Amino acid sequence: MATASPIGLALGDDPPSTLVIPVDFGGSAGPDLATACLLLDMPPRTLIRRLCRTKHTVRSFAAPAASALIEVPWGNDWHQMGYAWRRVKTVPQGSLTLSALGVTLTSCDGYTDDLVVGRVGEPFADCLIGRGDSVWLRSSQANDC
Repeated sequence: MATASPIGLALGDDPPSTLVIPVDFGGSAGPDLATACLLLDMPPRTLIRRLCRTKHTVRSFAAPAASALIEVPWGNDWHQMGYAWRRVKTVPQGSLTLSALGVTLTSCDGYTDDLVVGRVGEPFADCLIGRGDSVWLRSSQANDC
């Protein structure tokens, strides 16, 4: 059963897919990228490369509004420091957020207190993501990944 939003759970007997998702990191698309880099003690290019050079598997779906894509490959302690920075903010559909649980791709407009590090490019808006699918994140800036 697919959700009402364009990015949702795809059910069926289809084998897992591999998706390449274009992402704009930082700037107005990812206003919290600098904060995430400060908390993780790495420059933006390193964080973006770590996110882009790893094949991620869709593990679960948080709600119809958010699809949890991956677990972050570093410890959870970094995120505890981030509570001082946290504030609830609106996020548009396709936002890429970073939390202790992993990276989440929002499937519709909503609110979050996670760190918004990027936004998915427009061509991806009609894609359905299924549990077990593989995801590669690709930066829109050729030098990042």
